[in-house]
Amino acid sequence: MFLRPASLYRAFFCAVGLVMIIVGLECLMIESAMFAPGIFEDAKFAPQQNTWMNSQPMVPQGKIFQPKDWFPWSLLAVGSIVAIYSQAVRGPKAI
Repeated sequence: MFLRPASLYRAFFCAVGLVMIIVGLECLMIESAMFAPGIFEDAKFAPQQNTWMNSQPMVPQGKIFQPKDWFPWSLLAVGSIVAIYSQAVRGPKAI
């Protein structure tokens, strides 16, 4: 038995919708997120405060993402619409 393209579309859109819903919920819970410094080429090194007894190395800082107020709600709305649409795509017909 082979998978038909309609069932693959259904699974793809369902996965995309669920990922958007999860990311939207995560954005509701955070105020900001810092990306790892290796991802971007222009990562800066910020020196920490050095004291006479304890000299600490420079710590890399990544990009900071602060979602706007509308961002998580739009992800939740679009994700739920896409997930509902995935259920409307015709599945394989019963034999």
